[in-house]
Amino acid sequence: FYQITHAILPSYSKLKQFIKEEYLPKSRKTHGLSSLPNGLAMYQFLAKNYTTTTLTPDSIYQLGLNEVARLRTEMEKIKTQVGFSGTLAEFFEHINADPQFYIFKTPKEVLDSFRSVQNTITPNLKTMFETVPKTKFEIRQTEAFRAASASAEYNAGTADGSRPGIFYTPILDAKKFNAVGMETLFLHEAIPGHHYQISLQQENKSLPEFRKYLGYSAYAEGWALYTETLGKELGVYKNPYQYLGHLSDAMHRAIRLVVDVAIHTKGMSHDDAIHYMMTNERISKAEATAEIERYMAIPGQALSYKIGQLSLLALRAKYEKELGPKFKLADFHTQVLNGGNMPLKVLEKKLSLWAKSL
Repeated sequence: FYQITHAILPSYSKLKQFIKEEYLPKSRKTHGLSSLPNGLAMYQFLAKNYTTTTLTPDSIYQLGLNEVARLRTEMEKIKTQVGFSGTLAEFFEHINADPQFYIFKTPKEVLDSFRSVQNTITPNLKTMFETVPKTKFEIRQTEAFRAASASAEYNAGTADGSRPGIFYTPILDAKKFNAVGMETLFLHEAIPGHHYQISLQQENKSLPEFRKYLGYSAYAEGWALYTETLGKELGVYKNPYQYLGHLSDAMHRAIRLVVDVAIHTKGMSHDDAIHYMMTNERISKAEATAEIERYMAIPGQALSYKIGQLSLLALRAKYEKELGPKFKLADFHTQVLNGGNMPLKVLEKKLSLWAKSL
């Protein structure tokens, strides 16, 4: 306690004073990299680095616009299906406020609902995956001491089995936990998303040690986002609101392609980016502000998620068409996962060699 009051807190006070009195007054008023010397070239490098592709910022921006338009159309279909007569923005507000989406009374009920998703998909996983992780898996409530600032997440297990892979979900008040989107969240953060990809990589005896823990977010987050698209094949998304949850998460990643590129290469302002995000997805102003400021602070990183997913979907479609009856989804998933995390361009070459060997 003495160290906290006499060392840590005074240090934070000095940092606050420095940021307020020295750093912020001298900071630039612009938002993106394009206003800096060689800023456009810098962003082009970051886009290439984070996506592990040769896509240009302009082509990524267009991909984002196309995805946002496509997903809005799909959301409109859900709105019509459930008989909601208002605008899409009003539909978002309805889902955020209507008591029918707040069905839980206790944290255990929330956790049991996630376990129900796992039970639903488990029989169908056998048709999609030839190899499953040996690492054990658990669903837990995020600890109280960090729940207020946490989001749902996956904590990787250990290769020796001493710690399981854990899907954590923060539950500050079960009665305020919105059920929409729980299925897509589980597929992404837990099974067959991060748990399968990370565990199989760590358990892979053919990989050198450093590659068992190597990470490219375009591959890892791309895989997790790709697994969200498997929902109907896995037996979930039967409820239209759960499918809307899937579309909402996909929209969130699509918006990133637009605003990240626009902020850093097209002069989009902080406020315009927040407005664009809030116009196209179910998100509060505080949440949108935090997201946009993240993209401002870490240029290019947010591109990796959707580019990874779209790359995997394109590769699956390519080989389904080229291989015809030779194509087996489980085999495709094996080939994607059995080499560990790698740049997307390397994965493309790996899959090309696989297809030629059939």
